[in-house]
Amino acid sequence: MLLPLFFIGGPDWADGPFYKALWNLGHILFFGLLTLVLQPQRWLGGWRLVTVTTGAVLVAGGLIEWLQGSLDRAADWHDMGRNLIGAWLVLAWAHRPRRSATGVGLARLLVTALLLWELGLVAVIGLRQWQLAIQLPLLYDFAQPDPQRFWDGQVQRSTRYSGLSDREFSLRVELDTERYSGASLDNLASDWRDYRHLVLILYNPDQDPLAMTLRINDRAHDRGNNAYEDRFHTRLVVAPGLNRFAVPLTDVQQAPAGRAMAMDAIRRLLLFTSRQPAPRTVYLLDLRLQ
Repeated sequence: MLLPLFFIGGPDWADGPFYKALWNLGHILFFGLLTLVLQPQRWLGGWRLVTVTTGAVLVAGGLIEWLQGSLDRAADWHDMGRNLIGAWLVLAWAHRPRRSATGVGLARLLVTALLLWELGLVAVIGLRQWQLAIQLPLLYDFAQPDPQRFWDGQVQRSTRYSGLSDREFSLRVELDTERYSGASLDNLASDWRDYRHLVLILYNPDQDPLAMTLRINDRAHDRGNNAYEDRFHTRLVVAPGLNRFAVPLTDVQQAPAGRAMAMDAIRRLLLFTSRQPAPRTVYLLDLRLQ
């Protein structure tokens, strides 16, 4: 019953990290139930039971990941570990060996610790997503030590110019000469319905203006054909020094052709340049809804 869920349904690349993390726990459930149903202890015992079951799970899990890759679904080799946890849980807790009570106790302790570790990872992701929601109207916490958990691009936490926005930190964004270069905020609060403007404060440390593009899209756009006219984009001319931009969210909502952007399902915010003649640097000092 559960096997088809490895290949159909479930989260796609546009869904948030918490849903994906919860879904991935299904690997533990599936292989635990499979081991419980097959009962390999009826034919095997001792270390043979553990090694044969482990090998079979690795082969089956590897085949599933390979098939997922062939079907344009993302293969995740961390799932192999989850598969093993599911099988080992059943072997450790459902099997009652006649000997080596100490070894069984240690095995139960180890596999339970592995399960708690996986549940802890999901809890951390859930807590992080909850923090994103409650920190609104701030879209990004500049005190985050690792911006890569939220941004895609050449970004790093900095203290330069942060005092201009009464913050301890800013976000340094490196821009190269590629066709598109910038930063994409992929992990952000998605419900913008209670606000009227998006406010950005950028600092340009150079003497020349910097032409940037601001792009915003919702989940429906990510799941579509990525059409240019199906998202919001506007040009920002970042003059030398401090720049404040306020973008009306009605413009964002009305940007897609033939539909309204889902303001409760915002998926991505990008700031980028195109084919710069030389590498540049810009600092993001504030990013909030208002």
